[in-house]
Amino acid sequence: MSLFSSNSQRFLVSKLLKQLGLKMDDIGLWELNKAFAVQFIYSIDFLGIPDDILNVNIGSISISHPYGV
Repeated sequence: MSLFSSNSQRFLVSKLLKQLGLKMDDIGLWELNKAFAVQFIYSIDFLGIPDDILNVNIGSISISHPYGV
C-alpha cells in the first residue's frame, strides 16, 4: 500500500490508533489533509469523524496553499 494511495488516510489512522491502544473517541480534534476531496470524504465517512472536531483550525489547504489564502 502506498502512503499516497487514494484511501491511505483511513488505513494509516486505523493502524496508528491500534498500535497506540487508542480509540476514535480518545482523540479530541482531527486534522486530515483534504487536498483530494474524494479521499477526504471517504476517510471521514469510514472513520466516523464528527464535523465539529474535524479541521477546526481551517485546515491545511487554506493555511499553506495560495488558492486557500
